[in-house]
Amino acid sequence: MANRDLVHRKDSVALLWLIPIFFTIHNLEEGLTFSRYMNALLARLPVFMQSLIPAITFEQFKIALISITVLAYVFILVYQFSHQKRPPLLLLLGTQMVVLINVFSHIGMAVLMRGYALGVVTALLVNLPFSIYLFRRALQEEWITQRNLVVLFLVGLVLHGPGLIALLRVSGWIAGVL
Repeated sequence: MANRDLVHRKDSVALLWLIPIFFTIHNLEEGLTFSRYMNALLARLPVFMQSLIPAITFEQFKIALISITVLAYVFILVYQFSHQKRPPLLLLLGTQMVVLINVFSHIGMAVLMRGYALGVVTALLVNLPFSIYLFRRALQEEWITQRNLVVLFLVGLVLHGPGLIALLRVSGWIAGVL
């Protein structure tokens, strides 16, 4: 299927709407479990990693979660109402790639915690299977190429690493101003 035909299929649009919806569910789990698990997680990190990760307050975390969740809804609305489908489609798929990369950070946190870590339930039960399905379908129906998928992965790594730290720092500044 050509990318330009994607918008005409209601099941494709519904599938893309699941990106912000599942993202919201995952972010709710993280927000609801942050206070209980974040300090314990940070205490278990090796000393050299503790210095790389800024102290994160709940207000700061909440601002970051709300900001990125709203952004996912902006991307789907732009996709749905835009005549140019490709750029917002890539933003949506890029969002889901960051979510997929995030799954592996949750697995790592759960291993480090030797049990539950914030967000791990939805990461494993929702985000991982949905990401696999979405990207397989995107490739099969030619919404993207394998090369696009690799680029999304590389950009996702940057957004999930340095981008996330930058977002938390900006959120900390905003929390301090409010």
